[in-house]
Amino acid sequence: KIFFDRGFMIQFHSQMRIQRDFHDREADTFDTKYQRENRCHQRKIALISDALGLKPHDTVLEVGVGTGIHAKWLLEKNAGLSLSFTGCDLSGGMIKQARERLSIFPDVRLFVSAAEMLPLPDAAVTHAYMSSSLHHCSDKRRAVAELVRVVRPGGAIAVCEPNIISPVNMLEVLLRPVAEYGTFHVHPRAMRSMFAGLPAEITDHRLFNFTPPFPERLQSAFAAIDRYVEASSILRYMCIMHMVVARRR
Repeated sequence: KIFFDRGFMIQFHSQMRIQRDFHDREADTFDTKYQRENRCHQRKIALISDALGLKPHDTVLEVGVGTGIHAKWLLEKNAGLSLSFTGCDLSGGMIKQARERLSIFPDVRLFVSAAEMLPLPDAAVTHAYMSSSLHHCSDKRRAVAELVRVVRPGGAIAVCEPNIISPVNMLEVLLRPVAEYGTFHVHPRAMRSMFAGLPAEITDHRLFNFTPPFPERLQSAFAAIDRYVEASSILRYMCIMHMVVARRR
């Protein structure tokens, strides 16, 4: 048992170091390099925001805040609610970018932390979410357990991840295996199983699609394709994204 625990911790820290170093290197150019300022990312955070059901003066945690791009959109979308926002990320470089982007908001706290070991007390926030960050974690089940632990009873937890069944995501894993290999472990059934035994009840699990966010002149047509794919009883299983929403008991 001692050997197993030691071996697990060595692997755990090794994988964390790989992810941290990769995102530290990419932090300065991450948003422009991957063209993240687009309708697809905006729709994703809008769906997360709606799933959380935010109310005035709620406290919201984002684990894997990255450069703060999703946090910015969420805070702008809910500007009238006087939210208190907390964000953490394994990468110090990403947190630096997030601090610059979110400096315009009055009640924001950011810190460096692994998702599996959040330095927060139990029931510290009203709601929490992860947006395409769980697949980067070394211990995904533990990260979900931490997300549930820090949310108050009655609060919502939303976890949004790429769907590996999508050919687009499969291609991205092949092109960027160092950063995206974990996508294989967050497929829809695996995501639901991560909540098993935790004090949280899954209230929704939806698949949604993104067609290319460019060029601009084709966005209406692409949005129509997305709606068609999501409504199809067969094609919907190949949607690019899926989101599990749970309520803390």
